[in-house]
Formats: sequence, structure tokens, C-alpha cells
Amino acid sequence: MSTRKSKSQKLSVATAWPNDNLSDEEFVRWVETHSLEKLIGTAERVLPEPSSRTILEETKRKREVFERLLLALGLSREDLKAARHIARKKGTPYTTLLRAWIREGLRREQQRAAG
Repeated sequence: MSTRKSKSQKLSVATAWPNDNLSDEEFVRWVETHSLEKLIGTAERVLPEPSSRTILEETKRKREVFERLLLALGLSREDLKAARHIARKKGTPYTTLLRAWIREGLRREQQRAAG
């Protein structure tokens, strides 16, 4: 389905952008019925809203992601099934639960080695 007008139905040449109060549907209709050749490059540039995270928070989050390593663990099907079942009951992803268990085990071993 082509949106171009036939030669007998030339588009009106737009000399200014329409008002901001047009609905999306009205704006689409306006664009379909007007030639934008004189307006290309004249629109006001609108920057996206900054996210609720600050730049520092975003940088810390990215650093944490890059500090993680992807690791393959040779778990039995039964162990993985049990971990998934427990995680489902706790309402948490099983990978998050496994990471917490590993962290907990490491902390316990470090305390045992230090004490």
C-alpha cells in the first residue's frame, strides 16, 4: 500500500510545522497530506527525558555488570531442578538464588579460614 499521492493529487508544500496540540492520528494525517521538503532539518530537536538514575548510578551499574564473569557449572539435573523449585517458592530467579548461595558459602569458608 503506497502512501504517495498520484501526480494528479500533488501534496501541499508545508511551510511550517503544525501545532503541538495535534493528536498522533491528526499529525500522521497532516504528514501524509503535506510535502515536507522545505521543512526537513528545521524541526526543533527534542532530547529524551533523562532516566531516573543518575549518571553515577548508571556508571556503577555498568561497572558491576562488566565485573561479572559468565561461568558454566556442572550441576546435576536433580540439583538444578531442586534449585529452580526453591527459587520459584521464594519468588526469585534461580540464578540469583544460586549466586546468593555461592556468596554465602564463600563468606562462611573465609570466616572459617580466618578463625
